This record gives sequence, C-alpha cells and structure tokens, in this order.
Amino acid sequence: MRIWVICLVIVIWIKSAIYAQDPTWIGMGEFFVQATVDQNTLYQGEPVILTVRFAIPLDQPPPQYQYITPDWIGWWRGEQLTSSAQISIENTPYAVYIHEQWLYPSQAGEQILEAGAIVIASTVFQDRIELRPPALSIHVIALPEGAPTHFQGAVGRFETEVMIDPPTVTLGQPVTLRFKVIGAGNLEAISTPTLTLPEGWRAYPNTAQTLLQNRGFGEKYFEWRLMADRVGSHPFPAILFSYFDPQREVYQTYANAPFQIDVLPTVDGVRELPRFERTETGGQPIRLPLKPLTSGTVGFGVPWWTWIVPMLVVIITGIGLRMREQLASARSLARKQQALTLAKTRIQNARQMTGEAGYRELEDALAHYLMDHLNLRQLTAFERNKVIINRFDPDQAEVLLSLFRWVEDARYAPEQTIAIDSLAHQLYEGLKRIERT
Repeated sequence: MRIWVICLVIVIWIKSAIYAQDPTWIGMGEFFVQATVDQNTLYQGEPVILTVRFAIPLDQPPPQYQYITPDWIGWWRGEQLTSSAQISIENTPYAVYIHEQWLYPSQAGEQILEAGAIVIASTVFQDRIELRPPALSIHVIALPEGAPTHFQGAVGRFETEVMIDPPTVTLGQPVTLRFKVIGAGNLEAISTPTLTLPEGWRAYPNTAQTLLQNRGFGEKYFEWRLMADRVGSHPFPAILFSYFDPQREVYQTYANAPFQIDVLPTVDGVRELPRFERTETGGQPIRLPLKPLTSGTVGFGVPWWTWIVPMLVVIITGIGLRMREQLASARSLARKQQALTLAKTRIQNARQMTGEAGYRELEDALAHYLMDHLNLRQLTAFERNKVIINRFDPDQAEVLLSLFRWVEDARYAPEQTIAIDSLAHQLYEGLKRIERT
C-alpha cells in the first residue's frame, strides 16, 4: 500500500511540475502532450506551423506510439517534420518527440484547428492510451482587395526564373521553356502562369513539379514544349507572376526580361510548315438532295447490303482493337528493354556537365528510366515514391528510392562536395542491380 501511495505522489508531483512550467501540457499518467502554433492571426494562404510535442521521462524506454493527424478540412497540408529534444523540469529530464506540420488556410474567418492525437499502443503492462490536446482557434484574414490581374492565389515570398533550351533551333525542332518559382509559401496552390505566344507558335504543357526542401521553402517548375511553324527571330513577352507578401501586406509582381527564340531553316531549305486552318460554313446547314430508291432493296425499301455492313464493322473493329493491343504491348516491352540503355546515355551526358545542370540531368535520367521501365507518359515527383513502392518489389523499391535520395541530397549539398562522376557511377550500378533482380 505504501508503494502505491509513493508512486501516486510522484506522478502528481511530475504533473504539477510540468503544469507549473507550461499549463498547455495535457497529461495522462507519466505521459504528456502539447499542441501550439507559431501564430494565431494570419492571412488566407499564409502558413501556420502546428507543433505537437510528446514528453516522457528520459529514464524510460521510448513507447510504441503513433501521431494520428485529422483531415484538416479547409486547410492545405504542407510538409511535416519530426525531431526530438530533451527538457528538464524541476531537475527531472524528459525526452520530447516533436511533430511539426505546415498548414495553409484556404478560407477566411475564425477557424478551429484540430491538433490530432498521440496514441500509445497497448502492452502487457498497460492499456492503449490516447492523448488528445485541445483544438486551437485561428483567425484567418481575407486577402485585401486590389490584387493584380495576374494574381492566382500565391501567398508567401517568391522569385522566378525562366530557362530556354535551346534558344536557337531548326524548323520542326521543339524548344523546352521552363518557368521556376522559388521561395517560401504554399507552392502546391500556385497555378500555371499565363503564357503568351507569338504568332505561329504552339505550346504543349508538361505536368508541374513541386520540390519541397525545408521548412516551407521549395521550388515549383512549370514546363512547356514549344513548336514554331515558320523561321525567323521570334520575340516572347515577359511572363508575369503575382503573389501576396503577408509580411509586407502588399501584392508583388515579378516580370522576367522578354526573350527571343531563333528558328532556322531545315537542311532542305524548308522555311515554313503547313498550318492548320479551320473552314467555316457560315452557320448554314449542309443539305443533300434526296434520291428515290430504284432497285437492289429488300424489305421496307432498304438495300440488301445494309444488313451486312454492321456485322462487317463489328468484325473489323474487333480485329483492329486486338492488333492495337498487341502493338501497344510490343511497344511497352521494347521501351522497358531499352530503359537501362537510354538511362546510361543520359548518365554519360551528365558526366560532361558541372554543378546544378549535371545533378538535374542525373535526376532526369532516373525519372525517364522509371517512366520507360513502367511505360508511363508522365510522373510527378509527388506520385513517384508511391509508384515505386506499388510497382516494384521491396528490394528494387529500396534501391530506386535511395538513388533518387542521393541525387536530391547532391543537388542541395554545398558545391563540389559530391563529385558528379562518382554519383553517376553509383546510379548506373544501382540501375543495373534493379535489372538483375
């Protein structure tokens, strides 16, 4: 009886010590949880960092627990970071497990932000424990009026870059135009900017890609494949990008310098490609004269061959679909067989480059290998990990994920700390290992 009383006194003392230091801690037994935000008043689209802390005595083994997040309806969900720390309360050390979640409100007004729950698995000695900190009240301010024409909802602080590859082409050769948004904010919510094309140009957009780096900062890429139907020096107007800066409380607009793409004639001297022109009928219906049936009809005045045509159409359509499936299967197999060869070529090209361009070429080599191996046309960075885990066996998936992680670490490492040639060799060896398994 005396031992139980002593234990109860210790637990009450621990709780009192924690509550005395910070009353936002919620406890159950010897476990404590806390939820805080970095700001309670913010603009629509501006990030709020929700931090959930889970504390246990340092002299105890870490329990098996899970942080259960709510749906967060009405909020954009950004990156989530986990870390750990130690704190001392009344000379008693505690281990604290920290979960940080970036959230972006999509609507103005008073919002209730649920913090989720820490769930500790049951053991032989204790039942399942659920620690749920109270919800937090957030005041979201609507964006001010007077937004620029090109504003599409971006909130944060950003810069833009435009890259053209190559700036001079031969007629019929495509040009890659990449527009990059860099900064801190809800990159996922940024829409495709308006691209104004000169006469005679067509644009084919690729899927936008978002690369989150750390603590709300990242990059988003928009890419188009451009084609011209005539030679000449073609000036392109600036691409405008507007955003709201919540720190300065003003709208900002970036406009890159206008650029030019030169299109040269082909070797055969062709200076213009055929243009697609629509023919207008002036809105008048086309009327065909009716002809009386004269002969060759069966029953109800219908020609005999009209009974056979539908069956022939069905048969020919079935044969065509079957041939198309076989052709698609053959193309998919050929593409898969060539995936490693094409990746090797791209990796060799990367070895001739330096700095950011070389690392990006290595990343493109991995991405194209993945799409060729699985016969995919497009694959975003957010879909990539899920596809790898679902479409490859565990050993292959682990190798592929490691290769992508190496390239990403190299891109953001200090310059010259990771040699491109060595990294390229490791990537190729990893891809060969995947092919062998």
